[in-house]
Amino acid sequence: MKSLAIAFLAVFASYPAIAQVQVKNVEVLDYGIYTVDVKSSRRDSQGMNENLTTSARLAKATTTVPAERGVEFGIRYKIDGAPVGTAVSLRELTIFPSPGMRPPTASQPIHISRTTTTPKIGDVSYTGYRLDDPWELLPGVWVIQLWYGNRKVAQQNFTVIAPLRR
Repeated sequence: MKSLAIAFLAVFASYPAIAQVQVKNVEVLDYGIYTVDVKSSRRDSQGMNENLTTSARLAKATTTVPAERGVEFGIRYKIDGAPVGTAVSLRELTIFPSPGMRPPTASQPIHISRTTTTPKIGDVSYTGYRLDDPWELLPGVWVIQLWYGNRKVAQQNFTVIAPLRR
């Protein structure tokens, strides 16, 4: 039995080591108000709209966002790690200001929106929030965070302000 274990080890020792996925950090490349192409939309169980977007283009670098329907704000980022091209699972959190979101179908205010995404190491990726409904026009500090496992790897705060009335 001992010789079988040694032969088994000898066979696997001849193969190259399996590459471990490493996420060193996430670099926020830019942030602000974006134009995006909305490919699809759906409502989640709480009534929040989830948009699948492409072609995120920075329209204005800012952390101040007008509370107007159709405004999209967020961050473009790049994951530094190895091996390049490997998809990794990131949690995206959007933290809403008090008193939280109140979609018509929600029984209680929503304070955090959570999604999971799988960007690739080395690629430029985007995450953001689009103000689609009147009840989303919530002034205050909004926070977008990215988490890899139990480690927060990026954060950007935005101040959503009520538009000036004329």
